[in-house]
Amino acid sequence: MFKQLYRKLTLTNALILICFLLVFSYSIVSIFSYALGQSSKVTLRDKANQIIRRSQELGTFDFIIIEDYMEEDSSNKNVLRNSLDVHYIVWDNNGRLSSLNYVDQDLIKELFEQSREVYENQSTEFEKMKVSNVNYRIYTQYYTLPNGIGGVIQVYQSSEIDHFILNQLFFIIVTIGLCSVIVLIIISSFLAKRSLEPVKQSYERQKEFVADASHELRTPLTIIKSNLEVLSLKEEETIAENKKWFDNIYTETDVMAKLVQNLLTLAQMDNKQISANMQIVVLSLIVENVCKKMSVLAREKDILLQSIIADDVLVKGDQNGLEQLFVILIDNAIKYTPKGGQVKVSLMTTSDKAYISVKDTGIGIEEEDKNKIFQRFYRVDKVRSREQGGVGLGLSIAKWIIDEHKATLEIKSKLNEGSEFIIGFTSKNK
Repeated sequence: MFKQLYRKLTLTNALILICFLLVFSYSIVSIFSYALGQSSKVTLRDKANQIIRRSQELGTFDFIIIEDYMEEDSSNKNVLRNSLDVHYIVWDNNGRLSSLNYVDQDLIKELFEQSREVYENQSTEFEKMKVSNVNYRIYTQYYTLPNGIGGVIQVYQSSEIDHFILNQLFFIIVTIGLCSVIVLIIISSFLAKRSLEPVKQSYERQKEFVADASHELRTPLTIIKSNLEVLSLKEEETIAENKKWFDNIYTETDVMAKLVQNLLTLAQMDNKQISANMQIVVLSLIVENVCKKMSVLAREKDILLQSIIADDVLVKGDQNGLEQLFVILIDNAIKYTPKGGQVKVSLMTTSDKAYISVKDTGIGIEEEDKNKIFQRFYRVDKVRSREQGGVGLGLSIAKWIIDEHKATLEIKSKLNEGSEFIIGFTSKNK
């Protein structure tokens, strides 16, 4: 599943990069082409204005062209400098070719037709034209001499070099872009794999969660079904005589009820349907009340539950959530402490902190398990947890409550010696 998703993600990234490259290349070439066109238009217009000024100064459309310089010859004809690949043609009011420095014979007809249109409209035009497989940019302008006679000047140049430059530019951009795409695809492949790893882990945890939940529900259901089958064979016996079977059913029903309630709580937490009702609470009273409730469970297991609680400690928190947190921690400490052991609950304060410590003399936690005990359905000792009625959800709920209160958590533990959970809250005592 994830291999296919990984390939699709990599392929999608590659297609996006290629599309971006094509759009980027086309945009660069288009902008560059526009810039070349505008530059050429300015060049041709300036050249036309230069010729027009000279023509108006001399009062004639008739020029003698001498290459590379501008001066007057011995016959008093005007000489106009030629600018490399920029060429021009001057048409008089009768459409007669009066002056030029160079013209392609195949181009002359197209230029004439365009000059007549401009002359009639007394306008200015700048356009591109292809003649004999050669691309040209042509600037055409109507102007008049001082005596009022109108004519047309056409200045043009080949744009083949522009096409060559643009093609080379496009080739360079695409070549560099393709190399970049290959590198980016490799990087994208690596990043896709890394980005899918948390999803994969989450998916695996979800599968484990469903499997564990199914297992935890199946076990009490199996026990209940077995006890009911036994009861069905003892129809003649009284309820008192079958008390053992009813007690088993009640115990497993209670386990299922707790499991379903915890699953519902976790689902509401995941969907953010539960929010902490934060207010100033007396932490001392909350801890004291929880210790009184849990002392009954401790006595049943012959465990000494001690408490050292500082007076009038105030914190900002959710009272119900804090009660549930301490019940979970103390209940866990009692579960994992053997008969005759001790559980000690302490509430201490500093100038700005309140610390709750729940310390036991139980089985302890291995170092590698410290980061796993808050995972759902994870239990350090699965057999003993099952015997004690635990399903491995309490600490997940406890961690959520701690995070909601923005409290700190420290775990100290030695295998077969015991564990200590220390939670730090911001104190509101003045």
